[in-house]
Amino acid sequence: MIWRGTRSEIRALEALNKQLALLGERLHVVLGDHDNYDVIDALLRNGPGVLWMGPHLALLPRSSLVRADQHSVGRLAGAASFDRCVRMPGLTWWEAELPTDEQAAGLLDAGASPDVVLAHEALMVPGLIQRLGDSHGWRPDDLAYAREAQQVHTAQVLSVLDPAKETLCVAGHYHFRHSEQAVLDGMPVRQEIFDRDDAADPLAVLDLDDDVPRFEAAAMG
Repeated sequence: MIWRGTRSEIRALEALNKQLALLGERLHVVLGDHDNYDVIDALLRNGPGVLWMGPHLALLPRSSLVRADQHSVGRLAGAASFDRCVRMPGLTWWEAELPTDEQAAGLLDAGASPDVVLAHEALMVPGLIQRLGDSHGWRPDDLAYAREAQQVHTAQVLSVLDPAKETLCVAGHYHFRHSEQAVLDGMPVRQEIFDRDDAADPLAVLDLDDDVPRFEAAAMG
């Protein structure tokens, strides 16, 4: 979303804020990879750690646990770039794309279990790992880097879950739609992965009004 703070990026953010204003909506962003964390982490945030990029667009902190209606919603930003080899450090790739232990503490040290986890990275559920396959043409060192990061992410999320309930985990990152229920280390999870933003169904509705959070995919148009 933010790479170098150029005029074109500023105009794009202004246009997005205007469109959100017309809709009467606010957009809260869980960051992933390919974002310039060197710039983002240096910008001024408010008390809860939210960075407002205009009146209707907010970049959320790297991690947190908040109440939404009757549910606890956890957030954990960041993901590893499979394609580091084709990117330029400091221009299109930033080492800080993976959260440190301190940056993940907002979720990991919250002292409560989330009902929903919003992240860019996905858990290592079996069907996803099978679907990803062996390499997809990526360099072995980049693939190892990404797999290790996903393992760390999975362990971090599982460490705060409640084995007595299924936790809804929502992610992106892989540019395809994937839905899977699994039990990982005794923790029942439902992993929902969004498709890329130019696909037919990159959106979903998360309903927190009921006792169990409901996730329904929504087609564009």
